Amino acid sequence: MPFYSRDSLRISLEILCNLCIHVHNKNLILRYHGIDALVSLQCDDDGHIRDLSFQILGMLMYIYVCI
Repeated sequence: MPFYSRDSLRISLEILCNLCIHVHNKNLILRYHGIDALVSLQCDDDGHIRDLSFQILGMLMYIYVCI
């Protein structure tokens, strides 16, 4: 995995969390394999990153089940 700063990961996840408000954005995240990236972040050392990725996966779960 390439090097990313913790701050950039946190900010990116917060942006993704905000994008998940709209169904169209959730579909785009699913279409472009966003779940793969979010699942890999579940092993991160930073608890905030793990929590945000888990929260986003929870938001995407409804759309994934309906597809």
